[in-house]
Amino acid sequence: RFAQDQGEVERVGQGLALAALQALEIAQPIGSGIGFATELVTLTPRSLAEHSAPIPVPGCESDSVAEQRKAETRAQGALLLEQLVRNGPDAIQHTFELPAWRLGDLGVVAIPGELFASLGAAIVERVDTPVLVLGYANGYVGYLVDTAAYAAGTYEAWASPFVPGAGEMVATHAGNALRQVTSPCS
Repeated sequence: RFAQDQGEVERVGQGLALAALQALEIAQPIGSGIGFATELVTLTPRSLAEHSAPIPVPGCESDSVAEQRKAETRAQGALLLEQLVRNGPDAIQHTFELPAWRLGDLGVVAIPGELFASLGAAIVERVDTPVLVLGYANGYVGYLVDTAAYAAGTYEAWASPFVPGAGEMVATHAGNALRQVTSPCS
């Protein structure tokens, strides 16, 4: 995004509308038949002690505006994590289902959180059919980030209530559910 005003909302909305119209122009039938499967996943909640990087402190005079903003968002993420940890390991749902459907030739999987794009791509790569990965579906468990985000200390990694590797575990289970419904025997 370029701004935080009504003009930016309109710009993004117009881009989305144009993309939807373009998608309709190239849309094709998805075939017949339906299928359903689900995978149960249990993720490990994390604690502050499990994050080895120091909590970022914003406001260094030598930093650029961009670097100051990154430090601010990392500090905000660290505060969110601290609040989650203070509430205890059961404050956030860490066992949940990942439902998957086959609608004709299309696979659909529902993820109850904000999944990093790299993990969505990993899910798509696990099956040989077109796949739609739905985020924020059937609840919200928080950020599901890749291990690279933990190493980089991004806001999302700081704010994620799960240990590193949890995002990859979700991608694996989602891929398993999709394979169950998209295999020739399903």
